[in-house]
Amino acid sequence: MALRLLNLRHNELRAAGASALAPALAAMPRLTSLDLRYNFLEAAGAVALAPALVAMSQLTSLSLATNQLTAAAAVALAPALAAMPQLTSLYLVGNSVKFTEALKRWLRWYEQELNRWNVIQLL
Repeated sequence: MALRLLNLRHNELRAAGASALAPALAAMPRLTSLDLRYNFLEAAGAVALAPALVAMSQLTSLSLATNQLTAAAAVALAPALAAMPQLTSLYLVGNSVKFTEALKRWLRWYEQELNRWNVIQLL
């Protein structure tokens, strides 16, 4: 039986933890829900996670809320998010306004992809 839901919120993973976690996440293609809220990931953590997210082809729900994500994180995450065919819920509340603005700008490039998501609480 494969793991479907992984909740790692409030673990203070930070960028180093995200880097360590990324290979394990990439090896979980059947995961459908990933909650990484409140982990202080910052841009470096987002950069580390982006390739792993692409490998998670069954992910339907992703929470990166309250992780001090910045515009640099948006640049790393937008192509990965657009490449996730099953993603329908994306939680991003509590990050930098610059992150939100940059992510929206990048996702306009993937507008057809954005239309399939239930993007919840960008701000």
